[in-house]
Amino acid sequence: MTADDFLIPFSEGIAMIDKKLGQQRPVFLNTAEDFVDEGNYWKRQCTEYSRMHDERAEAYIAKEQAEGRLSGSVSTFLAASLEQKSTFGVASGFYAADPYARSLYEKTKDACTEAERNYNKAMEMTSDSKYEQQAEIFHEGAEVYDVVGDRKGAAEVREAEMAAEAQAAARDEGFSDCLIVTATFGSPMASEVQLVRDFRDDTIRQDYLGSRYVTALNAIYYSFSPFVARTIDENPSVKPVMRLVLVPLLGIVLLSQGVYSLLSFSPGVATVVFIIFGGTLVGLVYILPVMLSALWVAGKKKWQIPALSCLLPFVYLWAGLLAGLIIGAVTRIDLIAVLSSGLLFVCTVLLMAGAAALFLSPYLGMIPAGKEG
Repeated sequence: MTADDFLIPFSEGIAMIDKKLGQQRPVFLNTAEDFVDEGNYWKRQCTEYSRMHDERAEAYIAKEQAEGRLSGSVSTFLAASLEQKSTFGVASGFYAADPYARSLYEKTKDACTEAERNYNKAMEMTSDSKYEQQAEIFHEGAEVYDVVGDRKGAAEVREAEMAAEAQAAARDEGFSDCLIVTATFGSPMASEVQLVRDFRDDTIRQDYLGSRYVTALNAIYYSFSPFVARTIDENPSVKPVMRLVLVPLLGIVLLSQGVYSLLSFSPGVATVVFIIFGGTLVGLVYILPVMLSALWVAGKKKWQIPALSCLLPFVYLWAGLLAGLIIGAVTRIDLIAVLSSGLLFVCTVLLMAGAAALFLSPYLGMIPAGKEG
């Protein structure tokens, strides 16, 4: 690089970049894809400006070192962030000697800012369920962070990219990840989603019985969750209501974690207790109000309220499922373990809710059969 290179008019330099890249920008910015394309345009600009800036800096550093006026290595400069490079440019006299390089720094900064702004806009317009598009935006955005030298930001965005890719892969396999919670709280990286996912993957699934229970629960959950999640995603106004609905569930997960931890010395026992404990709480929180409402309506219509003893067959069924679960755990027969664990959870939910409803009915003015008069 000669001294004359420092004298290239800035406008000519920019024209050279545009001609070299041969870029076509979106005509309209109406969709998320349009904003991704616009972001990519600015990302290529900032990458090229940064490259030209660094080339001129390398030439300046080499020249100054040869004349004994500057210490430090080129590699240290290249590893620095964009702001650190700017500080060096001012302090070392680089920008004073090469005003074009300073202009390249400003253009790099502006182009990277524009790229980030467009990617953010694209993300705002991307549906929560479009994981592939989210991953693409995160991927492109991470490269902008690379250009400006923000390693922490790049790492965080790449982590989000991997999470989105995992979501897409899980969905393609038919088992997407915490669909309803993700749709409600807006992101697979939301703390509420991670709470449920981490407990499931890092705790429950680590035990044989727990992993079979998760398989059974998935079969139940994913039979209806895609429809519910899609409905939430298409109707954002229901999200506040769903958050209220899910808050008790998150509390149940936290309590269940505590119970599991107390028995973690025996994962099999911990899983059995967790299924019963979690099923009981789910039944009392979500099903009991429905059953009490049904009994109240029945009482108003003078229908006969069943006695608590009517649940005895369900108690026998519950005990049989518990025995089947133990047999499945001992014999390691997957079919028995999966069916028993899933049905035990469902039976626990309904049995505990039903028992509580019938127990409370007399206190609410509803007289069970056999106690009239």
